[in-house]
Amino acid sequence: MTNGVSSASVASAYSSNLAKNASSAKEGASSAASKEGTAKTKVEAMKEKIASGEYKVDIDSLARKMAEELLS
Repeated sequence: MTNGVSSASVASAYSSNLAKNASSAKEGASSAASKEGTAKTKVEAMKEKIASGEYKVDIDSLARKMAEELLS
C-alpha cells in the first residue's frame, strides 16, 4: 500500500534534522577550501553518529513535512 507522501518531504525533514545535528560540528574559515574541509568533517561526524546509533530522526519535523505535503 502506498501513501501520498513524496520522498521530497521525507528528504526535506531529514535534511532539516541533519542541519541541526551538523551545526554542533566545528566551523571552518570562510575560504572555499576551509568550507570543503568543514563539510567533510560534518559528513564524517554524521556517518559516525549513524553507525553508532546516536543519530535521531526529528519526528516532529518529519511529521510536519509529511502533513504539509499531503495537504498541498
